[in-house]
Amino acid sequence: VFGRYVQVQRCCWHKRENVLAHVKEEDKQQYQHRLQQAYRRPNYEEAKADPLTIHAELETHAPKAARSLAEGMEETLTVHRLGVAEILGRTLRTTNCIENHNSSISRLVRNVTHWQNSNQVHRWAALAAVRSVRHLRQIPQAKHLPKLRAALQEP
Repeated sequence: VFGRYVQVQRCCWHKRENVLAHVKEEDKQQYQHRLQQAYRRPNYEEAKADPLTIHAELETHAPKAARSLAEGMEETLTVHRLGVAEILGRTLRTTNCIENHNSSISRLVRNVTHWQNSNQVHRWAALAAVRSVRHLRQIPQAKHLPKLRAALQEP
């Protein structure tokens, strides 16, 4: 729908966990801390430099971890590239808000054991989504969303 205008922010938490799954146990804490610090950097250049350094290190002793880090690395830095990492990064760097919403939907439909047809599935899913909206809260720093909108509208 959005074509070349689409901006994808991949979950930094999941990226970190995927990388750590391929690192030796004794090195996990060190790389976990370094990746967390990298994604917390306020600007794009700093946030990109750290994972590139980590990637170079991992290539020698954990090539699967290095490949995992490289895959989609640029998409984990979208909020940094847009210049909103410092104000909205904590909320937008992860998929927690979406996962919480999906979890609420799952809880509401899990007791349905016999689906009649796909229309029924769609109706139940829609009803569950509408009901789960009641439990959603406003994202922290929502007053800064116009800055995100402006960054997204820039060429």
